[in-house]
Amino acid sequence: MNRFTYGLFSIILIGFLLFGCLQTAAKKIGSEDKNVTNPVKKLIETTEDIIGKVVKNETAAGTPEKITKTENTGNAKISGTVTAENGSALSGMDVSAYEQYATDGKIYRIFKEEKKTGNDGKFSFKVDGGKKYFISASGYLKIGEKERKYYKDSFVYAYDEKPKTLGTNENWTANIVMKFAGEKKTFSVQGYGYSMEVKYYYGDEQCSRIALNYLQDYYPKVKDTIGLKLPNEKIVFEFNTIPEQGSGDWTTDKDGISTVCYPWTDKVQKGEESSEGHQIKEMWETAIPHEMTHYFVSGFASSVVPYWANEGLADYTQFTINGETPDCSKEKLVPIENMKGENLPQYRSAACVWYLLEQEKPGFVKAVMQKIKETSESGKAPKKSGSGYFIKGILSSVYGSDLKMFFVKNWGFDANKIESEYAEAAK
Repeated sequence: MNRFTYGLFSIILIGFLLFGCLQTAAKKIGSEDKNVTNPVKKLIETTEDIIGKVVKNETAAGTPEKITKTENTGNAKISGTVTAENGSALSGMDVSAYEQYATDGKIYRIFKEEKKTGNDGKFSFKVDGGKKYFISASGYLKIGEKERKYYKDSFVYAYDEKPKTLGTNENWTANIVMKFAGEKKTFSVQGYGYSMEVKYYYGDEQCSRIALNYLQDYYPKVKDTIGLKLPNEKIVFEFNTIPEQGSGDWTTDKDGISTVCYPWTDKVQKGEESSEGHQIKEMWETAIPHEMTHYFVSGFASSVVPYWANEGLADYTQFTINGETPDCSKEKLVPIENMKGENLPQYRSAACVWYLLEQEKPGFVKAVMQKIKETSESGKAPKKSGSGYFIKGILSSVYGSDLKMFFVKNWGFDANKIESEYAEAAK
C-alpha cells in the first residue's frame, strides 16, 4: 500500500467513525428531547388554557358572569358573618364568592358561588387554594309585609385594594358590615339644550361623578350618530343596590339607564395607568354609549325596532363613537333573528347590519331613525311588527329596494317568515 492509498484509507476510516459517533449522539439527543418540556410551548398552552376557561366565558371584561362551576378540590375556606352597623346579625343576605384571574393584560372576575346567610348571619365557602378571591354581600329587610329597606352592598374587596390569595389550607375570615342605603341623592347638570341627572346611594359618589362626566361627553356624539334628540332632552342615570337592580348589570328603558356601582367601577380616575384602570375605562366607554342609544330608541321607537336591531344599533353606535370598526367578515356574521339575552358575538353580528348598510349608503342610519320616528309618531306603526316589518317596511323602504335576501344570505333569516311577518303587520 503506497503512502497515497494509506492516507486515503485513513481519511475514509476516520469519516466512518465520526459519522457513527454523531448518529449515536443525535439519537440520544432526540430521545432526551421527547422527555423535555419546552418551557415556551408550556407557557403558551397554559395561557390558552386560562383564556379558554376565563375569557370565553365572559360577556365583558370585568363583568362577573355565572359560569359552569368546577369542582373545588382544595381545602381553603372563606367564612364570616354579615351584620348591620349596630352589630346585629343579618339573615337572608346574599353572599357571593368571586375568583379573579389576570391574563392578557386584563383582569377577569368570575362568579363562583352564592349563599344566603343563616339566622346567625354566618356564611362559609369551600374553595380551591392558591387562587385569588373576593366576596360581596347584598340584601334587604322586610318592614311589615310589603315595605323593603335596602342595604347598600358592602364588599370585602373595598376593605382590601387587592383580592386575597388563599393558601391550600388557609381560612379567610371576612366579616361584612352592611350599611343602610338610606335615600338616594342626586347630581344634576344643565347643558346647552339638555339636562342630566344621576341618582345614587351613599358611597357611590365616585361612580356618579364618573357617570356624569361620560354622559356629558357621549350625549352629543350619540345624538349626532343616530341623528335624533331625546323627546324631553333629559337623561336619567341611576345607581341601584343589587336587589333593586335585579337581573342584568345594565338596564335601560324610557325612564333612564340603571346599573350597580360595583367596587371596581369607581376606580377609573384613581388608577387609569394600571391594566385594571384601563379595563374599567373601556367598560365605561362602551357601556355608556351603548345604553344611551337604547335610551334614545326607547323614547320613541321601542315597539318598531326588534331586539336584534336594537342591540345592533347600540353596538354600532359605541363602535362609531370610539373610532372603531366591527369585524364584519363572513365568519363573524352569526345568526341574529332569535337573539336573546346578552350574547357578544350576536351583538357584534347585528352591529354589522347597520355598519354595512351605512358604508354602502352614507347617511342610512340617520335616515332609518328618522323613518322610525315618523312611523311611531304617525300612529301607523303596527301593534305587532317583528323582523319582517322592520326589514321590508323600514330598512328596505329607506334603502330603496328589498333587503330580504341581504338578511337571508348573511344572517340566515327565513325568507318566507320575513314575508309572512310583513304581511301580518300590514293588515
